[in-house]
Amino acid sequence: MQETRVASVHTSRVFRAGCQRLDGAASVDRLRQRRGLPDGAFDRDRTAQAFAAGLVRRAGGQGVLSDPARLSGLVAAVGPKVAVAGGATSLLELLRVVPELKSLDPVGINLPVDAPADRSWVVGTDPAATPQFLAALRQDRLAQWVAEHPGRVTPMG
Repeated sequence: MQETRVASVHTSRVFRAGCQRLDGAASVDRLRQRRGLPDGAFDRDRTAQAFAAGLVRRAGGQGVLSDPARLSGLVAAVGPKVAVAGGATSLLELLRVVPELKSLDPVGINLPVDAPADRSWVVGTDPAATPQFLAALRQDRLAQWVAEHPGRVTPMG
């Protein structure tokens, strides 16, 4: 959830703190914002994760994810604009399993990075945590890694 008020650097919009429902143009505008946020691009990325989790929750609540025709329509509408990093897994395949995950709250996880001390634009990977994170992904041990590194996880529930 957005903790602070955000003024768009692209438009005249001002986004209040807290959860809110936005139209498409306002959503895109909000998702682009990083300047003026305490953690800059990291906050922007957390906002995008919360936005995606909210969309999935709303689609699930409206029965879209459990209705093959509606799910196909959703994928046709957003599919060309959404990238899925999952090898051979398609967006449709990914969304099909969401109804089975009702007991799980979504979380956001990013590649571990070191925030530069000088607040520069260049962010490098965390030399200690990144190899462990990638090994956990490869070995299907992500749940264990998350339990061991709760500070690197953003709750979305």
